[in-house]
Amino acid sequence: MTEHYPLTVNDPERTARVAAALRGHFGDDRVHQLAAPVSASEDFGSFGSEWGVPSVFWYVGGTDPDAYREAEQAGRVAQDIPTNHNAKFAPVIHPTMETGVQAMVAALIYAALFLSFAISRTERDWYFNKVREVFRRPVAGGSAKELSQPS
Repeated sequence: MTEHYPLTVNDPERTARVAAALRGHFGDDRVHQLAAPVSASEDFGSFGSEWGVPSVFWYVGGTDPDAYREAEQAGRVAQDIPTNHNAKFAPVIHPTMETGVQAMVAALIYAALFLSFAISRTERDWYFNKVREVFRRPVAGGSAKELSQPS
């Protein structure tokens, strides 16, 4: 029996919002939009279509930058860089895991602050700067107090 899943189609408005949150956190040089649609996941497309909600799927790069650059220069990315579901897929754990967590938190904070509340650009910038500060500190060094809203 072969199962078929709907294509993964990102909601354009939500994608723009998430991309803005990721660019706000990581900077323009670390956030790239794919030029063409790609097969993203077997079942992710089902979430939005089955539940009737907008969805956004994004990737977190985990390949060693030198290996990727070498494959890109040789025109062999598809042949030399294994993707997930491939036995040779081995993402670089650090900083991949940290980047993935930061991406999820940045998107979540964006959703909580900008979709639920209308806030000023000054407040938005303040929150993003606080999040950046917390991520740059050792885990034991942060506290909830430091994230209280500006007066």
